[in-house]
Order: sequence, then structure tokens, then C-alpha cells
Amino acid sequence: MIATASPTIKVPFGDYQEVVKILLKDKRLKYDNQLIKSAEECESLNLQNLVLHLSGIKLSIPPFLYTAKIENDHHFKCLILIEQNNENTSE
Repeated sequence: MIATASPTIKVPFGDYQEVVKILLKDKRLKYDNQLIKSAEECESLNLQNLVLHLSGIKLSIPPFLYTAKIENDHHFKCLILIEQNNENTSE
């Protein structure tokens, strides 16, 4: 399940682990307090579109929609707005 009433994109545990693994290949990104952050400006990271596959629909989300500029947070400047969905769902 993907939560939509949040400023972040929340994805299931397994998908989130894959996203973290892929993003942290870029050494400018750091995992900090369950969020991925960078000391670089978001625009300088050259992030790719995030592609979600939902019930046969392919949704492409550009980086400006899943990143946010942050200030005064221990020198971090970019926050990746993707989090793990902690809801327990059974399907």
C-alpha cells in the first residue's frame, strides 16, 4: 500500500529497502534517522525519475516531487521524501 495523505511517499518495507539500497550507491546521500539526506543541493544530485508500478500502471515521478530543500538540519540541504510505510496490511 502507498500512503497519499502525507508529504512523503510511503512504500512497503521490501520496496523501501530496495530504494535505500539504490539511492545509497550515491555516496553524497546518507541514511539519517530513517530518512535519506544529502549535504548537496537536490538539483545537483542528478536524481532519476522514481517509477512506481501500480496494478499495471507505470507512474513516473520526477525528482522535484520526491525531494525537498531543508535548512538548519545539521548541514543537510536535500531530503528524499520516501519513507517506509509502517502500516500493517494483510492482502
